[in-house]
Amino acid sequence: MQFNVSQLLREPSGATRTHEIHENLAPLDSGEALRVRGSVRMLKTGEGVWVGVALDSEVSCDCSRCLTGLRLPVHVEFEEEYFPIALGRTEERGLDPVDESQYINYDQVLDLDPAARQYLALAVPMKPMCKEDCAGICQTCGANLNNGPCACPRDTRDVRWGPLLELVAPKNLKDLPEN
Repeated sequence: MQFNVSQLLREPSGATRTHEIHENLAPLDSGEALRVRGSVRMLKTGEGVWVGVALDSEVSCDCSRCLTGLRLPVHVEFEEEYFPIALGRTEERGLDPVDESQYINYDQVLDLDPAARQYLALAVPMKPMCKEDCAGICQTCGANLNNGPCACPRDTRDVRWGPLLELVAPKNLKDLPEN
């Protein structure tokens, strides 16, 4: 998502441009490219360009419970101000002089790819799930419990807790005290 803003930078403050986006971005991790759709609105400021972006995409990830692959729809909106790199004086604006992603390069091309990729990466949930009631995987055999129960025994007790469990849990219902 690169835009030549040379004409916009020559116009007076308040001039705007709007662009529709249907592009591919480099993948967030390994995998296929991100297909993004959305709009970009650019506003000429005193020395730079204020950019408002709204993007929709789908990201590939794994369910945090059952580890099946899934595609999650994500929507991001962000606003950033970009300055021509030729202006310099980054310390006065409080910008890091090494961070070149906030600049319009010498050819007056504004590149939104780094910011879009960062905001899309932040939009992915920390623990994505394939569905709200995902059963996960069996801790013993690793079977996907969404496909049905596994053959592992359900009443497993750690033998190290045996004497304490005998004190707390009676062996059968006859031993329960009556009210």
